[in-house]
Amino acid sequence: MKRASPQAMEQIYRTMVEQAYDGFWLLDHEFMTVYVNPALEKMLGYSRAEMVGRSWYDFGDPEWVARAKELEKRRKSGVQEPHQFLFVHKDGRTVLTRIATTPLYDDEGNFDGAIGILSNLATDAALTERTAQLDASNKKLVFQNEEKEKRAAELVVANAGLESFSYSISHDLRAPLRSIDGFSLALLEDYEDKLDEGGKDYLRRVRSATQKMAQLIDDILKLSRITRAELTMESVKLSELAGSIADELSSAEPGRKVAFVITKGLTTWGDSALLKVVLDNLIGNAWKFTGSHTEARIEFGSAKVDGKTAYFIRDDGAGFDPKYVDKLFVTFQRLHTEAEFPGTGIGLSLVQHIIQRHGGRVWAEGAVDRGATFWFTVGG
Repeated sequence: MKRASPQAMEQIYRTMVEQAYDGFWLLDHEFMTVYVNPALEKMLGYSRAEMVGRSWYDFGDPEWVARAKELEKRRKSGVQEPHQFLFVHKDGRTVLTRIATTPLYDDEGNFDGAIGILSNLATDAALTERTAQLDASNKKLVFQNEEKEKRAAELVVANAGLESFSYSISHDLRAPLRSIDGFSLALLEDYEDKLDEGGKDYLRRVRSATQKMAQLIDDILKLSRITRAELTMESVKLSELAGSIADELSSAEPGRKVAFVITKGLTTWGDSALLKVVLDNLIGNAWKFTGSHTEARIEFGSAKVDGKTAYFIRDDGAGFDPKYVDKLFVTFQRLHTEAEFPGTGIGLSLVQHIIQRHGGRVWAEGAVDRGATFWFTVGG
């Protein structure tokens, strides 16, 4: 081709960058975004308009940003070694990249910005794996994939079995429990004059036990469903969920004096229905364990813990002995008697399962008669 004009060459370079498979990120001398190409928009989920004018640190994992800031001086001095960096996609998932950075200088030799070329390591790894599978000499990978498909099919069958088992529990076990409870009630009502206080007490105990067993069955089924349910990820307004739960509790027991302090505007990325179960259990527990107080306070807020956002529910109720904290999230383990506070001991186990499925963790702090604070994070 003939020698192209500077304008034509600029157009050629711009077309190459716009159509490139890798992401291109142009930064100014303060590491603020000047330009990103379509590949980078797709890689991180943000539009060019959402990124221009913002620091590239705004899109990184907080822990990785702290490390990257230590490398700023090396970048400004001309060091160009490639490095890995973890970004956070707009939808909340993480994106591990490999970045090759080239510093830019003005006519006087002063640092004037940088160009970063980013490769999505997860995508590259997937392409490498597919290429290996197509390689006739690598039969081992093909065998492994066949095994995975076989196990996936077995898992589908196992889940179908669990569904059938859950249905059986729901119908076959509840029916006799309803009969026991119903006939016990009939005895109490129809033969009241023929029963002494001891006989009436026995029947009340029978009814209480059958009702508790029915509640346990419901809780087991709930735990089973949550363990297997597919996550529907979306933006979740945690403060609004907490507020509606507080209103429901206050309406159910209008005589109680409980001050709810809910930080406004708290949001996260997750399954709205499941995160409501988390807040239902944690705020419901706070309500229950402050029940013996004339006045109580329940707080929902957030704070930075190890560089990450953690949400908390704090109360000034019965609390718990810290030496038993490991038992809190174990299914059917309870630190208080049924007479003190009713329950089946499965609520916190549900909370832990849901938070773990969201890639987070849950923990608790407390002391006897000095209240408790339950913390949770969402996402790695």
